[in-house]
Amino acid sequence: MRRILSLAIFLSFLSLQAIGQEENLLDEIEIQLQQGQKRALRDLGILLDDAEKRSYALYLLERYSFFEKEMLLIDSTLSKANFVNFYFDHFDQIHFSPLLSAFYINPVEDWNSDLFLKKENRSHLNKKDWWVELARLEKGEISFKQFLSEIITDTRTHPAPDQLLPIKQIIRNHLLELENPSPAIVALYGEWATWFADEEDFNLLLQWTSTNQLEAKLAYTLLARLTNHVFPQHFGKKEPMVQAYAHLKDTLGSLNRMITSGYSDYIDFSPNHFPNRNYFLGKIISNPDCPPWIFQNAWKELKASRDPILLFFLAGKLYQSRLDQGNGIYSRTEWFNSIQRLTQVDLLIDSNALRTIQYKDLQSLPTLRRFLIFWASEYQNFTWNPSTLYFEHNSIIEKDRSKYAAHFDQLSSVNDSIALDAWYKILQGPEGLVNQLIEVYRDKTPVINANLPPWRYGLLKISHQLALADPEGLQAFEENQILQGLLADLLNAPSDGVLFDLENQIISLMPPEALTGMEIWALCHSNRDDINLSCYHIIRHCYDQKLAFFWENEKRADLFFKKAKILASYQDYESNIFLQKTGLNSFLQLDANRFSSEVRQDFLHNKLGLQIQFEPEKVFQEVELLSQVEISSLPPIASIYLPDFFHSFLKIPPQDRDALKVYFTTHMTEESIPFLFTLLKEKIEIPWTLVCLENFYTWKASGSLKNQRKVWIQRWKEAKSDTEKLGCQIWKDKLERVQTLATIPENEIQWLVNSPYFQSDKKEAILRIISQQKMVRLLYRLHFEQQLKAEDLSFFEDLDFDLYALDNLPDHFEKEATSALFSFMQQQLSDYGTEEKVIFFSEQLLKANFKNFLLPDQKLILKELFISYLDQVSFITEAEEQKLNWLIFWLENGEKPVLDQLERVESMQNTPLIKHRLKEHILASVTWDEIPSVLLHGSKYLQQQIFPLPNFIQRDFGLPTGDLTDDTLRYTLANNLHALSKRDVYVKAFQKIGIQLEDTKGNPELRKIYTMLRLAPDFSFAGKGGIIRDYPYFGMIKYLETVFEQDFGLPEKLNDGTPFQKSSIQNRVNKWITFLETLLEQS
Repeated sequence: MRRILSLAIFLSFLSLQAIGQEENLLDEIEIQLQQGQKRALRDLGILLDDAEKRSYALYLLERYSFFEKEMLLIDSTLSKANFVNFYFDHFDQIHFSPLLSAFYINPVEDWNSDLFLKKENRSHLNKKDWWVELARLEKGEISFKQFLSEIITDTRTHPAPDQLLPIKQIIRNHLLELENPSPAIVALYGEWATWFADEEDFNLLLQWTSTNQLEAKLAYTLLARLTNHVFPQHFGKKEPMVQAYAHLKDTLGSLNRMITSGYSDYIDFSPNHFPNRNYFLGKIISNPDCPPWIFQNAWKELKASRDPILLFFLAGKLYQSRLDQGNGIYSRTEWFNSIQRLTQVDLLIDSNALRTIQYKDLQSLPTLRRFLIFWASEYQNFTWNPSTLYFEHNSIIEKDRSKYAAHFDQLSSVNDSIALDAWYKILQGPEGLVNQLIEVYRDKTPVINANLPPWRYGLLKISHQLALADPEGLQAFEENQILQGLLADLLNAPSDGVLFDLENQIISLMPPEALTGMEIWALCHSNRDDINLSCYHIIRHCYDQKLAFFWENEKRADLFFKKAKILASYQDYESNIFLQKTGLNSFLQLDANRFSSEVRQDFLHNKLGLQIQFEPEKVFQEVELLSQVEISSLPPIASIYLPDFFHSFLKIPPQDRDALKVYFTTHMTEESIPFLFTLLKEKIEIPWTLVCLENFYTWKASGSLKNQRKVWIQRWKEAKSDTEKLGCQIWKDKLERVQTLATIPENEIQWLVNSPYFQSDKKEAILRIISQQKMVRLLYRLHFEQQLKAEDLSFFEDLDFDLYALDNLPDHFEKEATSALFSFMQQQLSDYGTEEKVIFFSEQLLKANFKNFLLPDQKLILKELFISYLDQVSFITEAEEQKLNWLIFWLENGEKPVLDQLERVESMQNTPLIKHRLKEHILASVTWDEIPSVLLHGSKYLQQQIFPLPNFIQRDFGLPTGDLTDDTLRYTLANNLHALSKRDVYVKAFQKIGIQLEDTKGNPELRKIYTMLRLAPDFSFAGKGGIIRDYPYFGMIKYLETVFEQDFGLPEKLNDGTPFQKSSIQNRVNKWITFLETLLEQS
């Protein structure tokens, strides 16, 4: 039946030829082929018997069909009969592919490729470093026009254009600084902007169009490609076009929504009809008649998906371009270059071929088909690697898997060098593969070499991410032989003195570009506590000294921010070097949904200049991008630069000052007050200025704004423009007002006591109010500038204290009031049982200021209380019993010389553990004057025993001593303690560990000490944490105490007379930093 039908069609076809259309016949058939009309194939087949048209008919058949040779061989032997038979036999199976612009039976994805994959060819990587090019641009070595032209070309085929966003942000800022950029530059930037989806660019294009900097017809094209929308009725009409796009943005709310909605205007199919959105996008770009703006946005979205199917669509578009069809966005070479840059592979003609397929080979249709078949059949075997930014073939990945799996096996080697070498080789691996193997080997080999950090800390993953982020930094570190030698010595340092000296050498010789390598080395060696502390010290000081290096150009700032995010993402990373010490904790809180990466990078680069360059105008020019919480968490500006800040503030229009006002309000200091009064006098920002003053002084003038302004100005005049005098005036007024109230709010008293303007001559008035108002609980929150005296207890006699309030009471009193406090406590505890009294007083005796100032009869009372309790109690824990036994021992023997106490312990009939605990307590209570006798005569108590005793001198006095079991060292130290002043003992001890506390003239090195204390103490850099090195810093503080005869009323020792550290060094450090800052500013 089909054959008869074919004859009838053929007769009609002949009649078509007969009416004079012969010359247009083949052109008409080709148009039908392009449209996917199946009958055009039949018509071509019929022409195969026409001698004149046969050659061109075969040419068209080959171009518009994609049939397996086994089904149909299109060559000189093909006849009309054979083709017509094939056509009708497979009529229902023949389909048309818009992507390939060809007819097929079996989808090309199901074909088998006869090409061979060649290993990665990294020559396809982008060789141009755009940070370097940016630096050249800023130096004037290349023009704006050249820079933009070249980066546009690169962006079009870039495998990950989002990597160029920070560059684009900087270029946009440069353009905004130009008063009148040339039309050529504006046009080029507009073209570049269409390859991204940045709302700032959208706003800028509208602005340029409105101001005639961008020609209206060109703006029409660029805005269409950026937004996925066109308004044909406004072509070439500036004002209505700008209004239409602005209205569209207001209606849809965002550029991304504009792009998404733009598809629906030009397609008649829904994303819901496809397995996923990428197939939907693929169908859009498959259409050769797709409008260029629709095509560009669909292609950008598909590319950003990192779905390997885009490799198939790329090859399909390249094949489609054989017909010279397209939308004018990409050329044939760009399709080919995109595939190469996205995969970094070449294809071989056969397994023995030496020459790979080049672009020129694709001019041959058979080779082009083979190229397409490979990508159609193999795209699913490619996986995106986020670290290398290209797709990797699974065969290459599997080869790498075997290679790197061997390195992971070596991590468990007992040979340290083999395991360490494997660690560093793993750092060179692809991110996805290394992450997979980490998860596999975490279970497969849970225990690795003992000198490497265990899996649970995740430090190999952090190290790998750092290595990927900064391979140049790792290389610079590894190639620095001097540094490597010093680090090898650090691993084998025989003493703390040698260790400190090596740390200082490493800090001084560390190139800032090698810091990433140092961080990786530190993570790798974090299993050793001493090295972990040293690395923390080295890296902290390196960043403190060399942080400006990272702000010299945008690329370094970008790297710094990238590393900060890597390290901050791991809770096991103990030190938080970046977060704690560079103010990055606030910058890392930026909302990723509201702030694109380039804005964050630029913000970080400019705003951290607050700490480095102190350029307020530059610092705050974009502060409005932040939320109020983020603004308040910014670091404070140095007081000497406040005038510059205020100058910047006044230059900004009032409607644009909100963000700066938030910053100022949350960072107010006394130095800011004169500026506020200047504003008041000049009638600038009156409501806000009044609020600032009210918040600072916690006092509000009454009446209208006009009256309030007048009152504040009068008070400022009465205080003779002195912020402290004004504060004292307000403090007195508030006290007088409070004394007139029947019921006084506790927060009022809290403010009066804790205020920096507290006046000690009014102390009794405050205490009388506390007594009358029975504010016992308020005492927890009070901090008296001067400690209370014994006679002040009379104000508390009529108050009832609970145990917690009573326990905190000694914190407010000077140590000389201890005996009076004891009597007061006895009275308050009269209604409590024996157990509560024992628990309470045993805690008080752990406070040095309390136990050392008790009277003999009071000690006897406590001793009898504890003994009685031990005789009566039916159950007590071992730890509690040990503590009470020690306290009883101390109450009996605490007045005796320390050597007598130690000898008494030796004679006791107790277990070695109990004796050890008692010795720990005795040594913890040793005073400075008792140290020499212990060193000279107590050597047997300091020798290594079953339970080694700690270095109590180093721990409790911050004095670097070395190994106290060394006889020579011990005798030398004892002689120094006898012969030298306390100050000189510290100077000499610190000299031995390479730290000079004084210059050659014997003057304190205050600035050096201040710098050291500012970074105190040393924690573990990574890993298990929980270790701290603070004794050198405590020793510096003890030295300062001898120089200035100042201890701020704090206990002599951190441990407060106990064998364990009871308080952090941080409180002392903060007090001395404040003290030294004031001193250094004055000098």
